[in-house]
Amino acid sequence: MPDGEFEGQVSRFVKSLVSAVFLTSLLSLARAGGLGGPFGDYAPGDGIDRNWSVWVGGNFETGEGPSGLEGRVFVRGDFIAGNRKKGYVIGRAGGSGVFPDPELPTLVVGGDIRGTGTINMSGLLPIQVGSNIADTVKFIGLGDVKQGDVDYAEADCLKAELRAKSRFWGSLPDTPGGKIVTQWRGVYISADGENGNPQTWVFNLTFDLTSSLFWGVDFSGFEPGDTILVNCNKPGDSDTFLMSVNSYVINGLNANSPFGPKLLWNFPDAAQITLSGSATMQGSILVGNPDSSMIVAISGHDGRFVSCGNVIHKDGKGSAFHNYPFTGNLPDPPEDDLLTMSMYRAAEGLFINFRTVAEVSIGRPMVIYRVMPGDTRVELGRVESRGGDQSYTIQVDPALLKEDGMNRIVIVDDRGVEHVGTIGVAPFAAKLAQMNKQGMTLTWSSLPGSVYDIYTAPSPSGPWRRTVANVLADGDSCSTIVPVNHAERQAFFKIAMRQ
Repeated sequence: MPDGEFEGQVSRFVKSLVSAVFLTSLLSLARAGGLGGPFGDYAPGDGIDRNWSVWVGGNFETGEGPSGLEGRVFVRGDFIAGNRKKGYVIGRAGGSGVFPDPELPTLVVGGDIRGTGTINMSGLLPIQVGSNIADTVKFIGLGDVKQGDVDYAEADCLKAELRAKSRFWGSLPDTPGGKIVTQWRGVYISADGENGNPQTWVFNLTFDLTSSLFWGVDFSGFEPGDTILVNCNKPGDSDTFLMSVNSYVINGLNANSPFGPKLLWNFPDAAQITLSGSATMQGSILVGNPDSSMIVAISGHDGRFVSCGNVIHKDGKGSAFHNYPFTGNLPDPPEDDLLTMSMYRAAEGLFINFRTVAEVSIGRPMVIYRVMPGDTRVELGRVESRGGDQSYTIQVDPALLKEDGMNRIVIVDDRGVEHVGTIGVAPFAAKLAQMNKQGMTLTWSSLPGSVYDIYTAPSPSGPWRRTVANVLADGDSCSTIVPVNHAERQAFFKIAMRQ
């Protein structure tokens, strides 16, 4: 009996959908609705939020002064507890009054929970930790503890997506009609709104906001429905950004402004960022640089807090992250010119297939990498470009990939453009099998240029015979009619791809 790649069964005159061959990753980096994904509005609402209030791609460290954070928190690296007095409150801290779903882990840590401080889980809320919990860390009100099963691949892919979004939004020019003016020791960010045409306003802030020079920030001229994006990015080689502000005013309100959920502070490239001041900072925060370190020492923050790097929450005299949503409307990054990427296991080995839809230079290499923890890369292979709208397949070493989970794959073309996808390993399987008068019409996802043979049998134990030979796949989907005995109520099939 042949060692085919996939097999199945079909009953007479009955359509049967079977699992698809490819676990396909559409490589659009954007998720609708700004930050999108788990960072948008409250879900499901009514005082309960399953989304992340704070998401950190590196380590998260707490100092002695801050009081804690409201909502759910994800930390890809280690959580380092430093608050030894009252404990760092997680979940049900003050702020919006919208708390985590108690059925889900409120604190998820990919690495260790360590340090010498105390964590207050406020109401026996559950946690999940990927590695170890140090004996030196104390807990108050700890609920269930789940160890392991943190989805690192999904987190790493999301971090890459967030970095791409941050850099794209950081490249946007100022919106005409908007301006940033410094006068009377204040920073005034204004729009010529109130024209009945809500839009997304982009402002590029290219200098530090220090309390010695400025009393605060004043936003004005915005109308209901507007989204405000402030890119904090100094020109030149500077890798630092400092914001020390004692007042935030949005359309005349210094707290609970309806524009707070529509405001995003974006730090796309800075490596060392410090937030300080006596004012509660309004608006969500996105830090795109995975090698960054941000010190948060403000009295409070109202919005989603998302960082691809490390975060230190220190001092601040009771500083807390408050769980307010981001509901702004930001433009999606341009659609990737790599349409699909997939990975599958066949009898011959492990393969990655991808298709391009835009023109790339003929004869130039495209290199395929797997991104490992810590953003290191392992080369899986390379192909020579045949131009645009082409399908490519490489056989890869299984030892370099995770077959029981998701893998973050990056393909770099000759322009230096990176195409990012997260894919899992899928077995071959038929897409559609249908019995009719001519026989069994069998359709399956195929590897372009490959040749397939079809085998049938009256039962899983055989006897198997080759009924169709030399089916050449000229695209991603292949179809053929397989003769069967209509007197039989069932037919079993096996499809084999030749080397």
